[in-house]
Amino acid sequence: MCRKNDRKSQKQLFYTLHEFALKICYRYTSIQRDPISSMYEGFVRLFKNIEQLDFNGESDAHSNLRKWFKYILIDTCIEDGKSETKRLKNLSDWDTHLLPVIRKLTTFLKQRDN
Repeated sequence: MCRKNDRKSQKQLFYTLHEFALKICYRYTSIQRDPISSMYEGFVRLFKNIEQLDFNGESDAHSNLRKWFKYILIDTCIEDGKSETKRLKNLSDWDTHLLPVIRKLTTFLKQRDN
């Protein structure tokens, strides 16, 4: 039913897999990043692409889903890490450019106040 975007089925699948997903996200994210947002992004990707999963037999369907979802979560965490690293680099670039300006401004204000 998740393949037909049935919200009730998606909610049930979320409750079935959220602890599994959160453990993986905690394992693959650093302290600075939020594993919960990576988990949510992983679920979004799962629900968008669930029709691609091939259920060969009903006996191993749950196992196949968990394996496939694990790869989605790991990929999501890695991508989030790359974007976080890029964001932090951009912030450090700002620090490099803004620090001299802030120093000049501080010096100017001190001189003006004297």
